[in-house]
Amino acid sequence: MGCCRSPGAGGTGVRRAGVGIGLAAVYLFPAIREQHWVDVRVATDDPGAMIESSWLFARHADPTMALHDVVLRVASIIAVAMIAVALGGLVVSWLRGDCRAVRTGGFRLG
Repeated sequence: MGCCRSPGAGGTGVRRAGVGIGLAAVYLFPAIREQHWVDVRVATDDPGAMIESSWLFARHADPTMALHDVVLRVASIIAVAMIAVALGGLVVSWLRGDCRAVRTGGFRLG
């Protein structure tokens, strides 16, 4: 015995994909049109923009990176607070019995 699906399920998926692509286009079309306004070297040559300089709570020995360290500390505190709030919400939801995804072992998309 197989699982019965409604005949419109494929159409619904296609419509949802179309809406997602359309929403992405709202961002992409202006970004492509205005691409010549952006100086990519400014972003890539900045030592503070490199991935290896931006770990959570990182500190640098270079005194020119002091401002970057301050901004990185604030961003790190915000990131840790967001993760703590999300985990706290998950724990509260689980304790109340409202967390269907934890009980069933997965999230249902749709």
